[in-house]
Amino acid sequence: MLRQLAPVPAATLCTALGISQPTLSRALRQLPGLVSAGRGSRTRYALRRPLAGRDEAVAVYVIDANGQAHDAGSLHPLAPAGSCLDIARLGWPVTDDMADGWHAGLPYP
Repeated sequence: MLRQLAPVPAATLCTALGISQPTLSRALRQLPGLVSAGRGSRTRYALRRPLAGRDEAVAVYVIDANGQAHDAGSLHPLAPAGSCLDIARLGWPVTDDMADGWHAGLPYP
């Protein structure tokens, strides 16, 4: 289900699978490539998808006016599409979903 409809809230997963929240939490901990973002009821779950044959997050950097690189976070390509990167901490204007880290495509600078 996560490979087809991500990002998905826990309540949706519990209902679709007919399981309790604690059972879901245990199951999610076992999934390789699980990405979660958001707080409380806004928490969503997705699975990372391979990018260029590599199944890992991509480091993102911001270059300042002096040409110095600063860590901006880790970009997670998501299955089936989209990405997750916490850009709210960078001070850019964002929507609620973007503030949680979820993006339909690549996050904008």
